[in-house]
Amino acid sequence: MSSFIATATNRAPIEWREKAYETCDRDSYMTDCAIALLAGLGVASFASPIAGVAVGAFLVKRMFDKESRKQQCKDLIVQTGLVAPFLDGHEFQDFVAQAGAEATYQELKFADDRGLELSDQAWELIEEYERHNPQAKLAPAIKAPVTPPQIDTTPPQIQPALPEPVQPAPQQKPGINVAEVMTSGEFVISRLIIGASRTGKSQLASDGLGYIRLRYGTSVTIYYLSAGFIAEEDGRYWQMCDRVSGFYFPDMSDAGKRLAYKGWSKLIEEFTAIPSNVEQPKILVIDELNSAISTAMRLGSEEANLFVQAVKGKLADVSSMGAKRGVSVWGLAPTGAMGDMGLTKANVSAMNPVFVAQIPSASPGWNETVYQTAKTNGLAPRNPPTQDVIDECESLRLTRIVGAGGKWLPLAQSPKIAEQFGLAHA
Repeated sequence: MSSFIATATNRAPIEWREKAYETCDRDSYMTDCAIALLAGLGVASFASPIAGVAVGAFLVKRMFDKESRKQQCKDLIVQTGLVAPFLDGHEFQDFVAQAGAEATYQELKFADDRGLELSDQAWELIEEYERHNPQAKLAPAIKAPVTPPQIDTTPPQIQPALPEPVQPAPQQKPGINVAEVMTSGEFVISRLIIGASRTGKSQLASDGLGYIRLRYGTSVTIYYLSAGFIAEEDGRYWQMCDRVSGFYFPDMSDAGKRLAYKGWSKLIEEFTAIPSNVEQPKILVIDELNSAISTAMRLGSEEANLFVQAVKGKLADVSSMGAKRGVSVWGLAPTGAMGDMGLTKANVSAMNPVFVAQIPSASPGWNETVYQTAKTNGLAPRNPPTQDVIDECESLRLTRIVGAGGKWLPLAQSPKIAEQFGLAHA
């Protein structure tokens, strides 16, 4: 392993994932387009227009295949935390030095089993590792990358203006920390978290927002609105938010709801006025999105209509490269019906949906109705979880799974990040 020499200090897991994501993005889509066009024109000028079109079409197809592979790599980074196969040069060497040869080997084999193209550097490590550890060739296929034991998993310290963070209790059961993975990357992206009642939507969103708060400190602004808020149950989830405005609509009169919409419209106006960029993002969280929107449309009052238009304005923002301007919306809903949430297909794509469910043996268990509705609207994987995924969940003594990017994963126990913060603002 003499060729693998560390050249940098240790990085946290989230930083390694960002590096891997950046590596996937290095190839230029526009450059490929230009090459395809010029090649086609060149052949057309020296041979024939038909030949030129054929060459250009072939190169464009290769370009789209390349983009498809790039997206597959990004999905694996987000869904599994895979890093090593996407690093090169000194960054690959640093990862090996920090994570160790065994952990790196497992990640590379995991990628190779799924048909990913590996670099010469990666194959050099695989060959050298198997030469020193012949039994590795006989090991069963790896189901998911193993978190490198040498990597420091301590979350970054928040700025002094926030309470001193307490380290989360170690997870009692293994599994992928979906909340941390889905909030890694260069940008804070929008999320739409769908799942039947009591499946853990709020906890997953809370953990994700907690990681964002730990990462950005006071540089991130988080506003939370809810149409199904019960303070005794829900208050503990949103302690990292700057503003919390929650009501329990089932117990309110129409007059009370109109007042709620009036207040929410002002909060969204206030949220809109806050400057944002990649380093200083802002997030609007709307819990029970379906109830908030469908009730407003039923009321049809001026206050309710203003709220609906304000939300649609934010959804339009995030559908138009909002993350690169530091603007994102997180929606939570127990239904996958787009009409109830006021969403379009463009909104759904921009909000990166995550479907949360319980395995059949849990209580209350798998909800087929919610899944089918969500699947129809592109909010859940096309196929239900396989028995292998369910068996893996049960072997880890976990009861919940998440579907994202067309794949299903066991949902690890919550690290309960929100407990690190003080009381949410009223």
